[in-house]
Amino acid sequence: MPASVDEAIKKALANVPADRFPSGAAMIAALTAPVIAKSPSVAVLPFLNFSADPENEFFADGITEDVIAQLAKIRSLKVISHTSVMPFKKRELSLKEIGARLDAANLLEGSIRRAGSRVRIVAQLIDAETDRHLWAETYDRDLTDIFAIQSDVALRIAGALEAELSPEERSRIKKQPTDDLQAYQFYLMGRHCLARWTNEGFVQAIKHYEQAIARDKNYALAYADLGYLYTEIGIGVAGSLPPKEAFGKAKAAVAKALELDPDLPDAHAVLAHLKMVDYDWAGAEAEYKRAIELNPNSGVAFDSYGLMLAALERYDEAIVAQQRAHELDPVTHRMDIATTYLRASRYEEAMQAITACLELDPHLALAHATQGWVYLLTGKPEQGIASLRYAVLLSLIARSTGRSSARPWREPERLTKRGRSCAISRRCRPSNSSRHITWPTSTPASANSIGRWIAWSRRTSRARVGSSE
Repeated sequence: MPASVDEAIKKALANVPADRFPSGAAMIAALTAPVIAKSPSVAVLPFLNFSADPENEFFADGITEDVIAQLAKIRSLKVISHTSVMPFKKRELSLKEIGARLDAANLLEGSIRRAGSRVRIVAQLIDAETDRHLWAETYDRDLTDIFAIQSDVALRIAGALEAELSPEERSRIKKQPTDDLQAYQFYLMGRHCLARWTNEGFVQAIKHYEQAIARDKNYALAYADLGYLYTEIGIGVAGSLPPKEAFGKAKAAVAKALELDPDLPDAHAVLAHLKMVDYDWAGAEAEYKRAIELNPNSGVAFDSYGLMLAALERYDEAIVAQQRAHELDPVTHRMDIATTYLRASRYEEAMQAITACLELDPHLALAHATQGWVYLLTGKPEQGIASLRYAVLLSLIARSTGRSSARPWREPERLTKRGRSCAISRRCRPSNSSRHITWPTSTPASANSIGRWIAWSRRTSRARVGSSE
């Protein structure tokens, strides 16, 4: 049986309704579609820390992310993003189950043991379906060889999977980000602190990035990450700097990064965000395209580009970009495509995407809020108000316990339908137009605010009914 037919049958018989075909026509289209060869796919599972010092955990996580970054430069490979593999750090599922969850045919497992100036890395590439070992290697070297090890692992995997590799890609993989090992360790510590998404974490991350740059003035990647951090502060994710000052620091850092390395995809992605801050949509689009060209496996770049396209009401393009983001980063970005479907008035698909999100995280306030809007805009005010009330409750619980209801990259409130960044401008307001409806897609900040949400939703519902008569 052809693989395409087998996949179509599996999709039609999926246990979760949201994973099935939305219609018989969609299934027929899948069965009759021309067979296109799929790119080899690989997920790098978090490297295990076998060092005596548990503090080296950040080092193992950093190596994992850097190996992913090296593989992501290869256009002919599909590489699962770091955020999607990290939940599988404890290996609570079989490799076959992990591969299925991530839609990755091959998995790279590894371990790291660091002692003084020596490092021992064991890596093995495994076929997730058959558990067959495709490649394995043990590296026992000086710590100063860490970048050479990362490059070699990426090139060996590409060879084992028979992935096409251009001379430019090979050159970028072999390029070392810094010659200073201490600068690299400061950089890893900065990235580790940034991932906490807290005020304290951001303060510590800035300190470590600046320490890395002090050790190596030519460390382009450290400048790019520092620019990204200040951009997140500017849009209000964390930190206490005024937006103008934060964005100014971000622009200076990313400009330096691109001066040092014009082909650094991370820097182009940050510059795209900053151009959106200035409402330079053409400039932002050019930078997103350049970032994706240099790193064709960046789920974050595809998703952010999709959010920008949705802001400009280019919904078909936005959905294509966000679907690619989901393929590369299957654990995240689900809510962003759900809100794009919502803005495009594709309510059935929006509800399917929301249902899939809630199956993974039943307590995601943002999913319940978006579900509420789908109900309201399809003439079901009672269900809509109930969903919004529950979203408020979940949001209040998250605030009271100090837990975020969603990661920053999963927050779709950054963009409104009229093409403005809500997270940047904070000027998201309902419209009285029945044709162009703009709604706040974040969860209400307090119980009192739900009254305003409900009042507006009722006016919107009446407007929609009146426009259809």
